[in-house]
Amino acid sequence: MTRKLKEIIIKRIFFLFACVSILILGLIVTFLFREGIPIFHIVSVRDFLFGSDLLLVDGLMMDASISAVKRAREMNIPTMLDAGSARPGMTGLAGLCDYVVASEVFAEGLGWGLKPEALLKEFKALRCNALTVTQGENGSITVSDDCIIRMPAFTVEAVDTTGAGDVFHAGYIYGLLQGWDLETVLRFAAALAALICMRVGGRAGAPRLGEVAEFLRAHNE
Repeated sequence: MTRKLKEIIIKRIFFLFACVSILILGLIVTFLFREGIPIFHIVSVRDFLFGSDLLLVDGLMMDASISAVKRAREMNIPTMLDAGSARPGMTGLAGLCDYVVASEVFAEGLGWGLKPEALLKEFKALRCNALTVTQGENGSITVSDDCIIRMPAFTVEAVDTTGAGDVFHAGYIYGLLQGWDLETVLRFAAALAALICMRVGGRAGAPRLGEVAEFLRAHNE
């Protein structure tokens, strides 16, 4: 068998394989279409959320965020919105979430006042469990059940604030899942944010649980 003949045979085999693959794919798509199954939702949001304790969304992909939050509500999974910036549709998404943790930039972008009375008004409009606005070195202010909690930031020598907001959310979620009262949750989250600011490297500087506990003991004021 000549080399040229081998090449022709190989090409025909690949061509046949491609045709069979396309045929099979076509049959699958036809079946899904007839059964009314969305092709790009074969793995449902419910599958992704199964076994989850809490859902955190940021609204970056708004349609996906809203769909996931609605499914989480159906499954009695608590939800939290990381409201870092005022994207279109964020107010509606916030109204679907149990906890809203917003940056000062987000709050100002929506015209929220940062005085307790103004935030209480927004809290009632959202109908969430708690509304928290972070204010960097000025700490945070939280409204929940007509209760206002001002949590000051820990005084530390900050060298890199990268990831401070992320670990604040992580600490907030951890505390909620532990069943702590909201003030304890906020203090724990503030400690995480303070510790990461004392190190360079963002994710690499994220503290471990034991470090946070030690830090809180040292600042047990």
